[in-house]
Amino acid sequence: MWKRFRECFVLTVALLALTPSLLAAEDRGDLVVQVLSAENETPISGAVVRVFNRARTKVIREGLTDAEGKLRLSGLAIGELFVEARKEGVGLDRSLIFINAGSDSFFEAFLMPEDEDTTSIEIQGDLLLVNGTDPNDGATTRRDGEFLQRQIASGGDLQGLLTTVPGLQQNSLGQVHARGEHKALSLALDGVDLPLATTSQVTQPLDPEFINTVDVSTGMYDASQGGQSGAVINATTRGENEEPFVSFEAKAGDYGQSDLILKTGGSNEDNSFSYFVGARRTASDLYLAAPNPNSQDLNNHGELTSLMARLNFHGQRDRVGLTLSHQSSNFGLPQTPQNFAAGVRQGQEDANTLVLGSWNHELTEDDELLFGLAFQRNRLKVNNNGVFTNFNTVPAAFNQELAEEGFPADPTNPGSPYLPTTDLSITQLKPSLDYTHRFGENHRLKAGVSATFIDSDQELFITDPGGGGGLPNPLNLPGNPVSFVSNLERRAFSGGVYVSHTYPLRDDLVLNYGLRAETSDNGLNVQTGQLSPRLNLAWSPTEKQAVRLSYNRVFQPPPIEIDISGGAEVLP
Repeated sequence: MWKRFRECFVLTVALLALTPSLLAAEDRGDLVVQVLSAENETPISGAVVRVFNRARTKVIREGLTDAEGKLRLSGLAIGELFVEARKEGVGLDRSLIFINAGSDSFFEAFLMPEDEDTTSIEIQGDLLLVNGTDPNDGATTRRDGEFLQRQIASGGDLQGLLTTVPGLQQNSLGQVHARGEHKALSLALDGVDLPLATTSQVTQPLDPEFINTVDVSTGMYDASQGGQSGAVINATTRGENEEPFVSFEAKAGDYGQSDLILKTGGSNEDNSFSYFVGARRTASDLYLAAPNPNSQDLNNHGELTSLMARLNFHGQRDRVGLTLSHQSSNFGLPQTPQNFAAGVRQGQEDANTLVLGSWNHELTEDDELLFGLAFQRNRLKVNNNGVFTNFNTVPAAFNQELAEEGFPADPTNPGSPYLPTTDLSITQLKPSLDYTHRFGENHRLKAGVSATFIDSDQELFITDPGGGGGLPNPLNLPGNPVSFVSNLERRAFSGGVYVSHTYPLRDDLVLNYGLRAETSDNGLNVQTGQLSPRLNLAWSPTEKQAVRLSYNRVFQPPPIEIDISGGAEVLP
């Protein structure tokens, strides 16, 4: 494991030595403001541009336009910001702007002439300007905390939030599938990639109650986005650019539902320090299965505890961040009323711990370096009380084909024939390095490297006393096996390196292309990898229209554990 780490470190140093000015951080974006006269569209120099937080309670950045009426503000946090341009005696314009990660956002301000007869009217409302020239923005869905608060049915978890995104579906075990791929999700927090998401766990190391914004991309990927690429999720935490706050929420409802949420955070006057701390405790008798008007599943009680702490220090040329996040849950695997009455009880315990450090350094006005180091530990345990019910198939006399396929005689009560027991522990360490050089508006070159070192230990024991007949038979023995035992200890590895170039062919036509190389070793003598070209094009014929085309080849690394989620209802 450490030999591979040294090899990756040498590769990283070599890459930096060969490309000293190539390499950009994906946790921030730039804002380009052009201030013009509304009367004749001539540039206005010396206009004051102020950037506020979304609530307009704090000035984040400000500056003056140059002789061409332009001002570039770099390193702004991802999300919605309120921008105002004003010049005394000339006029005022303002708008709500969304800052995209690793790209330029634009605001063209038109100032109206002012005189004694001018009447000032303040419009209560916001105009959100969307960047139509970003070639990687066409398949991205954005969600924020306000959206989450309105999603009553989502349960306030990451899975529920993701199922509001087109192309993502949630199965009966609470797991998210991206366009048919088996939970192929990649997570990033504040621009730093997290280790591989586990396949068999229901919970993830992030609680959306503590998230500021979430960008979910299901296509048009930049070459910097790799790993499990069914969907790429980039989340940002709260606290930065906010006035200090403390909030407490208590919710209760039918079916044993309760939710206690405590949050505090904010930043100092000059935004050089920000913090966020959150704690949550939630419970429900409908943890995995929703209400069923005909036959409600039982043994469906679950509890979830979430904790997060985030510290961020911002100097003149450096930003340092530290995040601690932990989620643990304990829930029953739902049973039909018949199985429950027979005494069948199965349960699952999930625990996720994440420690994330990041350092962003501005080498020059046009060059940035982002180093991230993520430690993630996932623990999953499935247990049972030794009680099962028989699995009865359709009689051959009734339907030979259904009998051969093992179709249950009563689909509403298929039985619970398996007795699963598992103890899975996965520890991952992921260093990453991203570097960006900006040539100008919508023109940048990026390169980076990442490696994930995986230590997996899984003890698995499943018996089939009820005749389910679906256990693996790796030795091809005659008949159906009645037990499956596995004790896997392995050291796996996944890594990638990329180069990406965004180039404006014209003001309204922007091209993004790149190449990503990835490799994976699952620790069981299965090694694979590929080169993945990326090509994305954005054409903005008008200010309100955008046409985007893309070709992406993605690499799907194999899962890092055997999935027996749901009491062996989902088998390898």
